[in-house]
Amino acid sequence: MKILLLFISFIIVSNFANAQWQQTSLDTVQVTCIASYGTNIFVGTDGDGVFLSTNDGLNWTAVNGGLPANANVNSIAINGTSIFAATWGGGIFISTNNGALWTAANSGLPTNYIWSLTVCNTNIIAGTNNCGIFISNNNGINWNSANNGIPISTIYTLANNDTIIFAATDTSGIYSSSDNGLNWISSNTGIPSYNTASSFAINGTNIYAGTAGDGVFASTNNGNNWVLSNDGLTNGHIPSLALHGNNIYAATIGAGVFLSTNNGVIWTDINTGLMSYDIYSIAVIGSYIYAGTYDFGLQRRPLSEVNEVNEIHDNNNFSIFPNPATNNITLSILQKSTIQILNIQGQIINKTQTKQNKTDIDISDFSSGVYVIRAQTDRGITTKKFLKE
Repeated sequence: MKILLLFISFIIVSNFANAQWQQTSLDTVQVTCIASYGTNIFVGTDGDGVFLSTNDGLNWTAVNGGLPANANVNSIAINGTSIFAATWGGGIFISTNNGALWTAANSGLPTNYIWSLTVCNTNIIAGTNNCGIFISNNNGINWNSANNGIPISTIYTLANNDTIIFAATDTSGIYSSSDNGLNWISSNTGIPSYNTASSFAINGTNIYAGTAGDGVFASTNNGNNWVLSNDGLTNGHIPSLALHGNNIYAATIGAGVFLSTNNGVIWTDINTGLMSYDIYSIAVIGSYIYAGTYDFGLQRRPLSEVNEVNEIHDNNNFSIFPNPATNNITLSILQKSTIQILNIQGQIINKTQTKQNKTDIDISDFSSGVYVIRAQTDRGITTKKFLKE
């Protein structure tokens, strides 16, 4: 029996070492948010409070002293050595000793139901449930309403680039403020009026907004206007976005994790080894990318592995004809390929393998409109668009 147990243990360790996504010891909680300070990584959970790791996420310790029992933590923000946790029903809590002890910081808040937090120029900004935005300029000692120009509503997510703050409302889309939250203006040009943003990622003046049903929108001018950036995404619910250099990572509900290396123009899934495709939160910290899942806790993957995802920018060996087309298209590509056809919402509607230079595909049942063909070969990935008349 001892030999058998040792053999099983060896298999488990080997599988862990070889998996591209690796399961951490935080494996039974629902991870809703991720933040870091120095070598410390904090995660908030749905019903289990806050956990801390000091060894790149391999091992975790609950740090819930002073938090309500079974705390639901929606957001974590860090201001210097102060850590803020937004909870559902308990308001905002602050810790100045790496989570060992938390104290309530709710003076001036009209509700204890908090969705989101961000820090901009030492101001702490909080998004509440049905009460709009509140700001503290004294590290959470007290809070003041900051809703001039923005409807008093639920604020699902907040982000900033040190100059402009972005807020996502539940009924009126995205708003922005360029004066530390004193005044807000609508920033919805190009985004459908019914859409609700659920996440932001910011790289200078490039802003990315993940939505609750229509994928990702991108802005190159601080949110003045937006364009849909969904090619390759197979699910439109994006609860979390993360950046590392020029790489953008998107967490989806139902389709796992996606990567774009070209400002959101094309997305590719990076799901090998991922144990759950329902991803609540994502973050890049140190040399790892972390994914908070619905049913398998927190998983991580070395960034060095993610960077092996390749795109082909030379499309001369890939062509589509006729284009526009009515009933059939012919693909000409020199290498054996996996072909996906996606609609403009990023949904895969056809998939096939090419075994020769030319492949015919029946598109007579497709609705009229623009489609994307993604071809994956041993060299990488290339894409082209065609019009179905």
